[in-house]
Amino acid sequence: MKLWHGEHMNAAIHPVRQILIQHWFLFVMAVALAIEVLVAPVLLAENARLAEKVILLDLCLFLPWAYFFCYRRNQSTQQLTLRMAGLVCLGILAASWIIPEDLQHIVPSLAPARNITLGIIIFIELVAFAAILKMLFGSHTDSAEIARKSGAPELIVRLMLMEAKFWKAVWSFFRK
Repeated sequence: MKLWHGEHMNAAIHPVRQILIQHWFLFVMAVALAIEVLVAPVLLAENARLAEKVILLDLCLFLPWAYFFCYRRNQSTQQLTLRMAGLVCLGILAASWIIPEDLQHIVPSLAPARNITLGIIIFIELVAFAAILKMLFGSHTDSAEIARKSGAPELIVRLMLMEAKFWKAVWSFFRK
């Protein structure tokens, strides 16, 4: 009996390898965050100002660009830009958690920019969500077309369509 040899091993590893090839950014992000959390105390003890710059560089520059290179073929420029800006904001937030408050020099000055950018992103996402809802509650509801227009995965669009049909039925029940 051969366990995990030959074709059995390839069949088990293939889906994981496929996911890592398509979404390698998630692995890189997890490793980068783990390194930041584990190494930050040592760096901060030696040279706090330099450590803060390195942490911000990794979280606010390296990770957004890694995201760009991972998903540049699958997403529009607008989607990439919004998500990269969101990653920069999350990088500032993560840095504020990783670096103790008394050692922060740059992070506090970046907080207002983070808040403004997050506000803009939330507004744009709400507008996009309203457009998706308009498509979902419209008369022509093809999940593939909505997924293509919105950039959302088709499974999510199908679930949203099912929910929209439910609420249409509830609304028509109460209107009678």
